[in-house]
Amino acid sequence: MLILPAQKRWTLRHFPALTLALAAVNILVFFALQSDEEDMASWQASVDFYQSSGLARIEDSLYERHLREMVDTERLTLLTEQRGNPAILLQLVETDERFLERMISGAILAVSDPAYEEWAALRERLNALAADGFTDRFMLHYRDPSWYQWLTHAFLHGGSGHLFGNMLFLILIGVLVEPALRPGHFLLAYAGCAILAGLASWLLHTGSVSGMLGASGAIAGLMGMFTTLYARRKVRFVYWILVYFDYVRAPAIILLPAWLGWELAQLLFVQSNVAYEAHAAGLASGAFIGWGFRRLGKVDEAYLDSQSADDPAESNTVDIESIRQCIRSLDIDRAQKLAQRRCAEHPHDLESRQLLYQASRFTPERGLYHEAARWLLLNAPNSPQIVDNWLDYRQVTEGRVRLSPQQMTALAQRLLAFNPDQARRLVVWLRKKAPGTPGLEAAIQSLRQRLS
Repeated sequence: MLILPAQKRWTLRHFPALTLALAAVNILVFFALQSDEEDMASWQASVDFYQSSGLARIEDSLYERHLREMVDTERLTLLTEQRGNPAILLQLVETDERFLERMISGAILAVSDPAYEEWAALRERLNALAADGFTDRFMLHYRDPSWYQWLTHAFLHGGSGHLFGNMLFLILIGVLVEPALRPGHFLLAYAGCAILAGLASWLLHTGSVSGMLGASGAIAGLMGMFTTLYARRKVRFVYWILVYFDYVRAPAIILLPAWLGWELAQLLFVQSNVAYEAHAAGLASGAFIGWGFRRLGKVDEAYLDSQSADDPAESNTVDIESIRQCIRSLDIDRAQKLAQRRCAEHPHDLESRQLLYQASRFTPERGLYHEAARWLLLNAPNSPQIVDNWLDYRQVTEGRVRLSPQQMTALAQRLLAFNPDQARRLVVWLRKKAPGTPGLEAAIQSLRQRLS
């Protein structure tokens, strides 16, 4: 089963630079650092020691006994077919966390057995050799992790397939989440989810001889953020079940229980080396972080609205009367979507922009309303209507308008022709709060001439 949201398009304004940069860093780390000669030399030194020290001979029979007791026929078959190949045996043992735990606890070879002491000493020397590699230094070790490993593990991968899958999901989800947040908030959230995902895995496996690596916990965090940032907004999903796939529009929040339930089911019922607990923790922490950003007003609501709006290319041209009818019947969500489509088709049509403002006026907490107001105040043909629009915008927002100082300076110049008093109020505020705004002195001079 696969369920993924589908992004509409990239624009220069909302270009996912940080998402692509994170993907580039992961790719660079894998091919330039993890796959370099140092790691290869470390692995070859481990294989050579494994064979020459006699540790391979000791663990061969012990590992076979372990596999028979665990009824692991797949690994047992591979062990039998590759018997005598120390590299394959070492790879099997190193990726079988349960075997090493049972060896340490004495479940396979009694601690009191003289052979146990020899095995433990050789194992310690082998682990020291493995620690010389780049990957081993920066992955998150469940036993005594270093402080930096809580974050660095999220930039390492176990193979090209692991890397490709994670980077695909990073780009698919990151391009939807990044434009809705400030760059610093996006990076902080990504790092926070990576750390919390690692913490969940460490709590479940603490003391184990193994560890974890991979960006999937952080990417799951982005998936969780996606569900709470878009929340009840309807977005397009692509789903694939067995051989059937299609797309559907639905509220984004419904993906949170679907994704989280899937990861928990995998954790409880599937035997695997995949850190499903990190995925689940990443989803949960990302959802909470996304909810927090929305509560604090740190989200670009206009971008989220634009992504959840209907695509004009998917339907016929919207007529003005349809929008008016939706407003009269108080079908506000539909009125806003139709007005957005109409404005996309006719971006300079004043009547379409006025209808978008009227429809979005019912939901002033959304970025769409402020975007519609800014267009009427700054881009519409200058006329006495601009005064009414400005007074209405101030009243609806209770003075908390979303205009930059430069935009307010431009607005003051436009108001001057029809209502000098409102222009004067803006200029006085700007002189007090943003005296260095470009164009302000010219606006002051124009005001003085108008009032003289």
